[in-house]
Amino acid sequence: MAEELEYKTMELDEFYVGQRLSYEGNICTVRYKGPVDGTKGDWLGVEWDDPSRGKHSGNHHGIEYFTCVNPYGPKAASFVRPTRRPDTAWSFVEALKRKYWTGYHGQSRSLEVAENERLAPLVVSADEKSKAGDEMSIRISGKEVEEVGFENVRRQLANLAKYTIAIVDTSCVHRPDARSMSLDNDPDATSNASEQFAFDEYLESLSSDVQDTCPNTIELDLSRNLFEEFMEIVDICRQLPKLRTLWLDGNRFKAFSMPSRMLRVFFRAPFNCLTSLSLDDTLIEWHNVMQIVGPLELLETLSLCGNGYKTLPTTPTAFLPSLNTIRLNRNLFASLSDVCALCCFPKLAALELKSNEIANITAEGYTDAKSLLPDTFQQSVEGLDLSSNAISSWSFASALDNPHNFQGLKFLRLNNNPVYDHPCASDGSPLDSDDAYVMTVARLARLERLNFSPVGSKERFNAENWYLSQIHAQLRLSPGIGDVLSQHPRYDSLCAKYGIDPYTTTPALPRHHLQHQTRLKPNSVAVRLVRLRFHLDEQTAGHAQPRFNRSRGRNEAEWGYELQLRLPLCLQISTVLGYIGQFFKLQGELLRLVWETKDVDLGPKRVDQEDEDTGKSPDSSNHDEGFDVVRYREETLTPTTRSLETWFMEFSGDDEEASMKVVDVRVESSEVDVERRKRLQTGLGSGEEG
Repeated sequence: MAEELEYKTMELDEFYVGQRLSYEGNICTVRYKGPVDGTKGDWLGVEWDDPSRGKHSGNHHGIEYFTCVNPYGPKAASFVRPTRRPDTAWSFVEALKRKYWTGYHGQSRSLEVAENERLAPLVVSADEKSKAGDEMSIRISGKEVEEVGFENVRRQLANLAKYTIAIVDTSCVHRPDARSMSLDNDPDATSNASEQFAFDEYLESLSSDVQDTCPNTIELDLSRNLFEEFMEIVDICRQLPKLRTLWLDGNRFKAFSMPSRMLRVFFRAPFNCLTSLSLDDTLIEWHNVMQIVGPLELLETLSLCGNGYKTLPTTPTAFLPSLNTIRLNRNLFASLSDVCALCCFPKLAALELKSNEIANITAEGYTDAKSLLPDTFQQSVEGLDLSSNAISSWSFASALDNPHNFQGLKFLRLNNNPVYDHPCASDGSPLDSDDAYVMTVARLARLERLNFSPVGSKERFNAENWYLSQIHAQLRLSPGIGDVLSQHPRYDSLCAKYGIDPYTTTPALPRHHLQHQTRLKPNSVAVRLVRLRFHLDEQTAGHAQPRFNRSRGRNEAEWGYELQLRLPLCLQISTVLGYIGQFFKLQGELLRLVWETKDVDLGPKRVDQEDEDTGKSPDSSNHDEGFDVVRYREETLTPTTRSLETWFMEFSGDDEEASMKVVDVRVESSEVDVERRKRLQTGLGSGEEG
């Protein structure tokens, strides 16, 4: 029978300010110890890592006993009695074994049994096993299940030396021995050759328990534990020569100053071989972050989410030649100029600023926009995540396209911002979510992916033409051109791209001239319609039923194989096929739509050959030089989930001319239907011969 260990109540003197404790899985930091006015006995004032766990801010009956440091939860504090039993703290090796070894409960296993009855004793006698009877056996349909091979599985799981990933988060891990490392006879004080010898001798005197247990660890998660000083982390990681990824989320380090000998350990391999480091929710200050990452020359990814940063000081900063991704989500930045300190990272390509308070490019009072970001930073950053911020103006998106800000921007996230949740055009008229997406694409010329969706050439063409139509509509309704064009920096470049004269084709007309024009409201339903004329080819018409077409007018209505409709741009091609099939009594899935464009498509020139009958060369005088076939370009409308807007955005608009344009679409049999008819004809022919 395992020996019983009784819990010894801790005295008040055994606690200290800055101590990390855990109560029923909730981690906290001791901020105060002593009496509380109006109560009997002593108390511990603690700040919970989870702000929702607290009840006040450290103030009781008007007396402030301590202050919470978490900017996200001013009321994250509570008072607890020193007699309350905290969760047991474990060393790294013990926590690792408890996590991966079945039946291992550590040195205080009997205490754990008393604390949690679900943990079985490590040793069970034969009498206890027989007394338990059926309670310890598993039966299915009255038959006892015998375990076979589970000992081998447990043996393999217990071989921690083979593990490459070690996850010991939320395991009450601490390493107090590393906090009390002797600072006497510092090797840095010695000189020349004796310095290296003294330092190597010092390293050999350190513990190697981690290296003996899991030497092949590549990824290590030490998040949300009871570490108090960063030296504890250094002492663990220095023993892992293959470590490349490290998570330290949710820890709180009360003291960050490290002795010179530990800094030298930190600068040595293997710790400086890290490629990914996460310090989320640690509330660690920026200058301490720079002290940590300074020696990590191979670091590629750095995560600093939820640390309460409002601005990043520009000096001093570390130089990280390999850093390409940095995450600063869930902080308190109000503008992009608050992160100018990141310009010291020359290869930074991806910047995540999700769930901040960013509303502007520059901070309040920051007037020199041209010197906002250095040239190297402008060109290196390709991906920018600004989702879930406070961006409410389209001028922000236009500012991102400014060559003085992000010249190399290709990937952007802008969703869950006020400008997307409640989108409006520059004139204040409401837009829908699709219009907000199109507006963003049109305002950013170099964008290749928006909100994880690729921006193709067709999407850009449609977006920019729609954007121009919105600007033209605003120009017609505005008395002054300058005020309108100042809101659209890309207007001149878009006019040059599509061959539009910005000053003659879209002048700002006086308001009394507008009443003589036939116009549609810019946000009416009619603007989102396209006029399509469907006609069946000869082969398909032979199997269709002619219908009475009223689209020609009351006096010109007739039976035929042509249909003219005005359809919403949001309709999918498959829906249109179904409607056409229903109208002409055909199966929509066996039809195909072909757009007959008005664009001339010149075919390649063929080699001239003499006619076999006349012996003359074919006359090519009517063809263009270098081409032999002149025809109109046709595009097949694939019946996918894409809408009509993908193809026909340019044939809709808010003016009379756009609303009167008619698009010709030919309805023909699909390849599936042609093959089906061939098989039917072959079957009928063979049947007649038989």
